[in-house]
Amino acid sequence: MGKLKKTVVWVIAAALLGGLVYGVTWVGDAPVSAEISTEAKGRFVGLTDGSKQIKVSYDGTEKTYPLTADVWVYRNLQKAAITDLKPGDSLDIILNSKNQAAYIKAAAPEQTAAPQSPAPPAAEPNAAAAQGSGASQGPAAPASSGSKATVPPAGPAPTPAASTSASADRAFAAESAKPAANGSWPWERLSLELKSRELALKVKQEQTDKGDEADVYIQTKDRAVVHLNGAQAEQLLLLLMQGLPSEKDAWEKALKQRLAAQFKLKDDSPDWKIDVKWKDDAKFVRTPPVQAGKPEFNGHGADKEHGKGKNKEKEKEKEKEKEKAKNRDKHDDENDD
Repeated sequence: MGKLKKTVVWVIAAALLGGLVYGVTWVGDAPVSAEISTEAKGRFVGLTDGSKQIKVSYDGTEKTYPLTADVWVYRNLQKAAITDLKPGDSLDIILNSKNQAAYIKAAAPEQTAAPQSPAPPAAEPNAAAAQGSGASQGPAAPASSGSKATVPPAGPAPTPAASTSASADRAFAAESAKPAANGSWPWERLSLELKSRELALKVKQEQTDKGDEADVYIQTKDRAVVHLNGAQAEQLLLLLMQGLPSEKDAWEKALKQRLAAQFKLKDDSPDWKIDVKWKDDAKFVRTPPVQAGKPEFNGHGADKEHGKGKNKEKEKEKEKEKEKAKNRDKHDDENDD
């Protein structure tokens, strides 16, 4: 009898331990072969149900999508909150496997966008380098007509060592701030994996003979999946990596911090795997600039609901063409008789 009790206790303990391990490591079995996420387009109308749903208008119709608890929003290429959206904003919405709006890329209407004023001429030849290193400069006050320019008093002449150090710092800042050559990535291949109790993230980006290929897979704790590839994944990577340091070690550290912050990870010790095959000439991390234009999404079943009307119209046109062809053939047969 005592042996039976011990056996039962061990079985229960093993079951509890197995459940605990499963809860911690469930993200490790994420199926990479998941279908590409669907996408919907439209203009922002408003939030409903206590900001738990988003209402979008498209081609004269309105549709409502449920929002994930931590919906990811970019507005005008900047990280934003769902409450920052304005009526009339054009939206690209990525739906997760539970048909919830998980990722929203918004752009303000062109007619409401403020025109950009021309940048004032640089007062010093090293202004660009200073700006690249994070220093902000205000525009110089215009001199009144007919007055002579005020010459600042000359300071002490810099020592040769100080001058050399300053020149080296400016050269480093200018070199590292340059955009990527030909808009290309600084690596031949990037592989990134993040596993925690709350999230599984897998990122792959590489350059092949066919061009750049990218794939982003995100699975949250509730088993909802977002899977992007091609232009969608490229655009998301660009948004994620804009503004990161150009020095490689600092870049990797800052990337981890950004992902942890934007995905709101509470796990203090997530499992990271980052493998980068840098190009031979990649001295600094220079990512391509983020394009202001909206990318063309190619997700499986993209814009399913809103596309039904257009598909039906195309089918009707095809049917009409078939009927016309049948009538022509029938008319030709009658003439032959």
